[in-house]
Amino acid sequence: MNQEIYEELLFARTLITDTKGESIFHVLKDYFIEKAIPLSNIISVATDGAPAMVDVIVDL
Repeated sequence: MNQEIYEELLFARTLITDTKGESIFHVLKDYFIEKAIPLSNIISVATDGAPAMVDVIVDL
């Protein structure tokens, strides 16, 4: 059986200040609001384990 891997990019934005998880979340949240995508549609989020993206708690 032939299997192919596909990678899709949702969007690309410049992070103005830092790469902390909270900053990344706010950029993502603003994009969803701009595109009228409800945050309730998000079931799971994964990162590559980079330390800058760990231990962030943000209220939706």
